[in-house]
Parts: sequence; structure tokens; C-alpha cells
Amino acid sequence: MSKSADPSALLSEPLALDNFFAAVEKGDACFLAQALERHPLWATAKSPRGDPMGVAVMRNRPECVRALLPFWAATCSETDRPTPLMLAAGYGFVDCLRILLPASNARAVNRDGENALMWAAQNGKLDGVKILLPLSDANQKNKHGATALILAAKHGHAACVSALLPASDPESFDSDLHTAFSWAAKKSKWDAMKVLAETASPLQIETAFLDLAANPSSDALRFLAARCDTAPKKNSKSLLCRVLGLGFFEQARALLPHVDAKIATADGRTPLMSAVSARGADSELFDFVLTLLPRSDLEATDQSGRTALDFAREAGAWACVDLLAAESSIEKTRKTRALVSPRVKLPRSEAKIEREALIQTVAASPSHSRIDQSLPCQPDFRLTRRI
Repeated sequence: MSKSADPSALLSEPLALDNFFAAVEKGDACFLAQALERHPLWATAKSPRGDPMGVAVMRNRPECVRALLPFWAATCSETDRPTPLMLAAGYGFVDCLRILLPASNARAVNRDGENALMWAAQNGKLDGVKILLPLSDANQKNKHGATALILAAKHGHAACVSALLPASDPESFDSDLHTAFSWAAKKSKWDAMKVLAETASPLQIETAFLDLAANPSSDALRFLAARCDTAPKKNSKSLLCRVLGLGFFEQARALLPHVDAKIATADGRTPLMSAVSARGADSELFDFVLTLLPRSDLEATDQSGRTALDFAREAGAWACVDLLAAESSIEKTRKTRALVSPRVKLPRSEAKIEREALIQTVAASPSHSRIDQSLPCQPDFRLTRRI
């Protein structure tokens, strides 16, 4: 369609409707007005490009939106396609949004349960959020249970999160049981996480802290660790012990400055005991135990009388066994007592210690080239005397 073409002639052509859509895309409001006088139903016509109002919004043609508005049925019933108001909000076309609002229902949703506010929030269009927020239900959920606040946090739009927070419920969760704060932490959206941390509950902060295992960020870990409740709970493990039990050493390092490593849980287990029995790479485990050792009480025992050294042996963390044995005064005392009084019946944990001492003695003998792993659990003291 050329600019010098006669509108009347174009409207009488076989491809007149195509010319109409071309005028909408180019923003020719004069041609649009003449076409709508002759064919008012063209305002709701369908084409592969969409309806005329949708095309005008996507091309950001506010004059065409204004020309189409009197002929456009603003019915926002459930549809597979987004409504013009959603498009204007999602693209951030504020002029089109203001023109559409008097004739549109801001609370209307599509088949996915999304309203225009959600489109603005998840695309980070702050002006659209500010315009639509007084006219919308901020806590409305889509089919996945997400609110506008959750969508803004999930995509890391901190400014939109700040605007939505006063009118939204920060503890609302979606179908994946994630809140806005936990999504911001999971997706490593640092700025959004800082905004939401002021209203996050201790449980939300702790959950977000654990969720960072898949994608740890040192800044985020330190930020959350300073806000976590690290005190041991009654009849449950402390956060540090739980983190170590899962083998999350990055989280454990972040927590260390905020905890007392000598405080035990209700069953007497200290963080050092949890560390030496944790799952993880041997190098990571050894490095963390080396960091934790100066802060810990090596002589502490749990309810069954086991020390950190016992836990390390049971877990097969032999590098930690060597480290703790060299530092533990209890280990030295037990070895001395076992050698002086070899016939004394020892508790099970002490018997294991004596067995290790016996294996080391046999391995050091010139007549043995390797450790005999078939030795019994209870040491054979006749063999000890023979050696």
C-alpha cells in the first residue's frame, strides 16, 4: 500500500482487508478511520497476524488503537491468544495501555489464568505494573499457582518486586511450593532476593538457603547465612548439622561465622560429628574438617558415648580418622589402656579403635606387605602379644 494511493480505491480492491491490516501495521489512522466507516466489522476481523487491535498494540500504534476502540468488542473471555491489554502490558507500551484501560477489564484472565498485571510483572515493565496494580488483584494466581509477585521475583525484576510487595502476600506459594523469595534464591536473582528478604520468614530464608545447593553463589550464601536461625531446635538438628548431613559444604562454610561449633544438638551430636560422617568428595570433606577442627571440642560425646573419631571410622573417612587421631587426647588414652590391659573387655567403639591399632601394627611388620582386611572386629590379643 503506497502513501499516495486513494483510500477509496484500496478499499474496493479484492485484497482490501489485507490493505486494512497493512494500514494498522504502518499506523495509518486516517485510512483506518475511512475503512471502519465502510466496514465496521473489520475491527474484529481475524488474520494469521491476529486481530487488528492486537496488531496495533504489538506495533505500538496508539493512534490506531484509539481509532479501533469504538468498534472493538473488549470481550476478554478465555482465549488461547493474549488479549490486547496483556500485550500492551507485556511489551510496556504505556500509551496503548492507557487507551485500552477504560474499555478493558484489568482483572480478566486468559486460559492460563493470567491477567495483564502478571504480563507486566514477568516482563519487568514497571510503568505497566504501577498503572495496573490499583485495578487488579495482586494475589490472583495463574494455573501454576504463581502470583504477579512470584513471576517478577522468578525473572529477577527487583523494581517490579518492590512495587508489588505492599499489595501482595509474600508467603503465597505456587504449585511447586515455592514462594517469591525462594524462587529469587533458586534462580540466583540477587537484587530481587535482597528486596524480599526484609519480609521473608525464617522458614523461607532457611529453605532458600538449602535451595542454593544446585547453584551456589558465594554472595547469596553469605547474605542468607547471616539471616538464618542457626540455633539448635528442640528434638531436631541445627541448620549446620542438616547442611553437613546433605554434603553441602559451601553452605556450611557460609554458616561457620554465625554458629558456635561446640554447641551440640539434643542427641549430643556436634557439627564436627556431622561433618566427618557427611557425604561428599574426600577433598571437600577433609578441607572442611580442617577448618572446623580449631572451633570444635574433640572430647565431646553424643548420647551413646561416641566421639567425632568414632563417627569418622564408621563413615570410612580415613583421612579424617588420621587427622582426628593425631589431635585427640582420648584416642591416645584408649590406645594406652588397651595395650596395658589387653584382656579388658572394651565397649564396641573402643574395640573398633583397638582393631585399627592392631591393623596398623600388622601392616608395619616386615612380614606383611599389606593390611589384612579379614581381621575380626574384636581384636585377637594373642596375635598382639605374638607380634
